[in-house]
Amino acid sequence: MVLKKCNKIISLFLCLLLDQQGFDALKAQTGTGNYGKIWAGIEQDADSYVNQTPPDWSEEINQGENLWISGWGEKLSTLCFVYKLTGDETKKAGYKASATRYVNRLISYPVWASRGATANNEMAGQGAFLGIALYYDWLYHDLTQEERDAAVNALSVRGEDMIKGGWWKTSWLQNHMMSCWGSLFVAATAIYDVYPAAEGWMTKISDNFQKTLELFPADGTGFEGHMYWSITMRWQTMVSRLSDQFLNTQMFQLPVFRNAAKWGFYNAIPRDAWRYDTDQFNGGDAPVYSYYSMANFMAAIASKTGDPVIQWYVNQCIDRLYNWRNQINAPLSWQLMIHYNPAISEQAPSADNMPLDKTFSDTGFTYLRSGWDGSEDVVAFRSGRVMGKKAAEYVLADPNQYDLGAGHQHPDINSPVIFANGEWLFKDDGYVTGSTGQHNTLLVGGQGQLGDLPSMQASYGLNQLDMNKLWYQANPRVVKMESYPTFTYVVSDGTGSYHPQSGLEKFYRHFVYLKEQDALLVLDEVEAQEETDLTFRWRPEGSAIAAQADGSYLCRSTNSNLRILPFAESGAESASVSLPVYTGKNVTGSGQFIQVKKTADSWTQATAITWAAGSTTPASVKLNKTQQGIYEFVLGDKVIAVDPGSQTVKPADPVQAAYHFDTKTIQVSGMVSGSTETPVTAAVVSDSGDTVWSGQIPVSADGSYESEIPLSGFGVYSVNVSHTSYGRSISLEITAEEPELPAFTVTVYAAEQILRLKGELGIAPENRVMTVRLTAPDQKIIYMNEFSCRTDGNYSVSAVVGPLQEGSYRAEVYSAAYDKVQTQWIPVALNGQSAAKITAAADGYEAVVTNCTAESKEFGLILAVYNQTGNQLVDIQTVYEAFSPGECKTLRLTCDPGLEADKTVKAFVWDGDIQAAALQP
Repeated sequence: MVLKKCNKIISLFLCLLLDQQGFDALKAQTGTGNYGKIWAGIEQDADSYVNQTPPDWSEEINQGENLWISGWGEKLSTLCFVYKLTGDETKKAGYKASATRYVNRLISYPVWASRGATANNEMAGQGAFLGIALYYDWLYHDLTQEERDAAVNALSVRGEDMIKGGWWKTSWLQNHMMSCWGSLFVAATAIYDVYPAAEGWMTKISDNFQKTLELFPADGTGFEGHMYWSITMRWQTMVSRLSDQFLNTQMFQLPVFRNAAKWGFYNAIPRDAWRYDTDQFNGGDAPVYSYYSMANFMAAIASKTGDPVIQWYVNQCIDRLYNWRNQINAPLSWQLMIHYNPAISEQAPSADNMPLDKTFSDTGFTYLRSGWDGSEDVVAFRSGRVMGKKAAEYVLADPNQYDLGAGHQHPDINSPVIFANGEWLFKDDGYVTGSTGQHNTLLVGGQGQLGDLPSMQASYGLNQLDMNKLWYQANPRVVKMESYPTFTYVVSDGTGSYHPQSGLEKFYRHFVYLKEQDALLVLDEVEAQEETDLTFRWRPEGSAIAAQADGSYLCRSTNSNLRILPFAESGAESASVSLPVYTGKNVTGSGQFIQVKKTADSWTQATAITWAAGSTTPASVKLNKTQQGIYEFVLGDKVIAVDPGSQTVKPADPVQAAYHFDTKTIQVSGMVSGSTETPVTAAVVSDSGDTVWSGQIPVSADGSYESEIPLSGFGVYSVNVSHTSYGRSISLEITAEEPELPAFTVTVYAAEQILRLKGELGIAPENRVMTVRLTAPDQKIIYMNEFSCRTDGNYSVSAVVGPLQEGSYRAEVYSAAYDKVQTQWIPVALNGQSAAKITAAADGYEAVVTNCTAESKEFGLILAVYNQTGNQLVDIQTVYEAFSPGECKTLRLTCDPGLEADKTVKAFVWDGDIQAAALQP
């Protein structure tokens, strides 16, 4: 790689590489537009930092990872930035003096690392490397030689520790690796001209970060949660932009950066609910706030790509940073000012440029939105590989590699969170010990998913390494997602997320998000090798859970009421319970859950979750399971039918009506979601406006109803049905008419005088008695018989009808169910040729067969030998040959001489479908 040299007038930091002209251009805009808003917060922060001093080193502050050291370094970077832009010379002197004081104190610390460490190779140093590098570079011309030497010495000596790496050095996706070596790369660009070894640091770190980008989820998602994602993307952006500038790489050109910005957008809660302490979905180890730090990275992407929707998001963040600058600690927001380009046009998100429903396929983060107006509701969950597909496969291929950086990911596959009415209804558990049991998903035998280390240790004796090897093999996935204008259907397979010894063979979760009804319908399919304890848990936010008479549970939040209704089938039990939960890393407390349990090897569990704003009671839901295994959820005047077998869903009216010709009735049926004590009111009105029937239909305990309404004639009718739960009268148009009988076919075998009739009745099997009649050209009835068709409504008749005549025969079929005769004319032309003729020969039998059809067929001569009385089959002989259309052949079978003396012999010709001829000597 070719290293480009720069002089000290140029800032060696970040993507824009500001020289003095660039700083001057920014300074001119510190009082205008969004630059002015950003600058106001940065200057305010810097003014507060001037009066602060990093603490003296002591054992009292030497605790844990010592990340407070990094925090002081980040504040130092803000002092350096404001020093370059301020026009107030008095304040400028104060910024410089404070920055020097910060540097001297940071340098005085014996190590930038965790308590007990001796090498400067941990995250505590990231901010220190960053701040001192900027101090040396940006203030270079205003520093004394002694101050420069002190900075270079600190960066070079401690940098030699950092470049050796720590436990994280081959964990390519580990936030520790990116923070530690990312900050060192910045330091290297500042001092490489006076410390040549830093060029080697740059090359090594650039190679490492390129490896990281190869393995990073291609969809740009943060598998450890948005907080660690923000950290990694910050350093990815820094290193990629600098590497492209100094080492001629092309890292920042990769699509993963743009994809990452899109994920950051989707992971934000609805913007009307943004607060200084709430703005993000918090999957993995993450809080629900970002302090808008991701705006820095996203501004760089917007400037790079010109994406107007990302620019819109950045502008929204700038407004929030300005409005809440007194509540938000954002010491790195100067990066936003460097990245931001106000010339990029913005475009608000919409369903056209940002689909409401989105699955990020590499890690399975899924977001279902009701809109983009800022007050929308959002359902989110995850179902994908640990760290994404590429990283998981990489780990599995290397027996010496067990973790690329998944330590902050949670075992929460298929666990939905919901943000609605400006608040959390279900929220992830945040920065705590990862445990499946405190998520909204399945436990098998009381145990959680792979990644739930306490559960895996207790049940299977696994350590972190052994568990990770299994965890990376797991392949949970979103099987399908279908988006419709008013609802979204998602099927997620979480089977592989559980230990192989759990015996779990299937865990499919079906989600139906009804955007207009404020409802999430969940259908879980679980199968196990043997009976085991299966448990579903739901952990709502809000106040105490109150059980209701209909089996549901209500929970009150600040802005909402939430209803959770588990449809507990036979053998399943649901209850509101208090259970132990992690409230921090290895810190426990208690939490309120709704728990549904069953001991089974197969279980399909349906759950309806509804919510409503204010004091409104959420909608109640009824469930009807059909004989075909379809689950019909009824909400007011809507029915959503989920077929788990075919993984399909369709909306339907809660009322069905159909005309039955055989009973001359209209059958009305349906489901209600409200009170079952209130009957359904129905009326049938003719097309002339006459009410032919009206009355009430009682409702069963499960919410279903059904009634048959008699009709006296054909015509078009309106069926009007109302119930308190519908909120309206539902009208269906039904046509009562005489149906056409399905066609039947008649085949005539002229030479053998055989008629065969086939057809389908097409009515209920209890009305399947048929009459068949055949009339000859001379008007004589030559065949008439009554019979019953099969239970499937099909019928078939074969009969010998006597000598045939040349002319047209009339076949008639009659059914009392239709009170109608169906007629078909069959022309018969006699040409003197036999289709099949059997004769007895001296040594057996022979048949001359002609294929009179237009198809190739197989004919057979069958010789059946019975005892003398003919009631027991003794032997059978057959010969078969294929016949082309119109082909004539002779089939022969031999038998022992004198066979007829003590046996009965019957000979038949068959065409594979019907007996064409028979001879009994």
